[in-house]
Amino acid sequence: MALLLTARWPGHQYSGHGPDGTAEVMPSFARVFSALVHAAATGAESATTPGEGHPDFPNLRPGSVDALRWLEENPPVGMHVPRFPDLIPAERSRGNIAYRKEGVFLKEGKSTTYKVTARKHGESSWISSALGWIWEDSAPPQIQAHLDALCADVSHLGEGDSPAVLEVFETAARPSPPPLTHHLRRASYFDPAGQPTRVPVPGRLSALEQQFREARPGKPPTAAADKHTVSTLPGSEQPTADGLTSLRLIPVDAPEAQVPWPLAVLLPVQNGPTVPPESRVDVAVHLHRALIAAVGQDCPPSITGRYPEGVQQPANRVALHWIPAGAPVSAGQAGAAHLVVLVPAEMAEVEHAQLFDGLSRIQSLRTRIGRFDLGPMELADGASFWAPPAPERHREWRTDPAAVPERWSRGTDQFELFAQSAQFSFTTMMRDHLRGGTAAPERSAWLQQHRVTVLEAEPVLTLDPTRFVHRTNRRMAVMPYTARLDLGTALPATAVSAIGQSRHLGGGLLIPIDRPRPHVEEAP
Repeated sequence: MALLLTARWPGHQYSGHGPDGTAEVMPSFARVFSALVHAAATGAESATTPGEGHPDFPNLRPGSVDALRWLEENPPVGMHVPRFPDLIPAERSRGNIAYRKEGVFLKEGKSTTYKVTARKHGESSWISSALGWIWEDSAPPQIQAHLDALCADVSHLGEGDSPAVLEVFETAARPSPPPLTHHLRRASYFDPAGQPTRVPVPGRLSALEQQFREARPGKPPTAAADKHTVSTLPGSEQPTADGLTSLRLIPVDAPEAQVPWPLAVLLPVQNGPTVPPESRVDVAVHLHRALIAAVGQDCPPSITGRYPEGVQQPANRVALHWIPAGAPVSAGQAGAAHLVVLVPAEMAEVEHAQLFDGLSRIQSLRTRIGRFDLGPMELADGASFWAPPAPERHREWRTDPAAVPERWSRGTDQFELFAQSAQFSFTTMMRDHLRGGTAAPERSAWLQQHRVTVLEAEPVLTLDPTRFVHRTNRRMAVMPYTARLDLGTALPATAVSAIGQSRHLGGGLLIPIDRPRPHVEEAP
């Protein structure tokens, strides 16, 4: 028998935000654990008389402490996550959605201003069926009884406008328990598959108790320390992260996607200029040089791009790009621009370690257009790099910035010339995944099989086309172009990719464009 803890929202809306201020799609088990701790300390199961509480947790009864510690020592192994349309995720945004007066007055010059503060955390996910956390084995009867009592005292999960109902039971007690849809696993640092989620570990209950005692000391504050001030915004202390660990939420039926860069490293730009299209390559080159210097003289060819003579070069190596703020990335810091390092599938784990060690040393980057101050790096799955399109939208792709042809092409007009260049560059990027060879007929057949189509292609009018490429082969002119493509089934709709001669250094990154699906009238 397995144990199952479910959460459902009578209003079908979940509102919550993560440590970075962005809206959560659904609650982590760390949030569920905190809600149970709050119920144990303030609900019907709390200690109300002296001596009734646990020696280390005066507000909690010993039975509640045993149940909470069991959760610390036995994290769930999986989840049941509803599918669309039962779950429609909140938009990952940090934009202001409302403004309100908080009773704060500030003296500005000779006048006193009644300040209005912005509210950011109002986005909600639609969850119309139960969300569940699953354990392989059942809990001891007394533990399950205490958990059931604590669940009954949880009034909401997330913000106060998300009333919820928590229930715990054995799967054998239900005629049709919700199935396992996602595994909760501790992934390798080199394997960012799935989405990260936080769970409690032994010590989490003690960390919350310690923070509670520090916020409520036994000695009351002095009158001077406790006096009202009109210049301080009201707020609560950020919950401690002690006693938490991160697991990966991995779909049970997730196929292993064949993508050119299965791993990406995002470096959020805390402070820095906006990079215009003609400067993308230059910024990527500066980052490339800084990375090689940080790794040192043992920097591998997959990073430097310089392979020994006679060595077969892979289709792709480490690629570096700049992504503007507001791009629909599924990871990283919301509302920030990012420098992105794409890691190829062929890269060895020892080279992964060198790459990550080098990136950890880069905290700022000086370029011709200005200095970039970078935040801590974050790993992302290359197959799910971009946020998925809405169900009623069709995803297309555009080059950002321009791509540069890798070989001469022939065409009857301008569109055909650049369309052939885009098709050749795309199959070159996917060379390791092509079946049947890389000659022109095989490439064409592969494109037709996967319904890859170039919808638009035109040259970029610029006085200095060499700004869109770092190094040329000196046998052909630099002809930057922009293109719009439909990649069909060649890549997942969320995978990151780049095409063209400068795809490894700031050029040809494919950015998603979501368009309404064409309406098809049914035959009478």
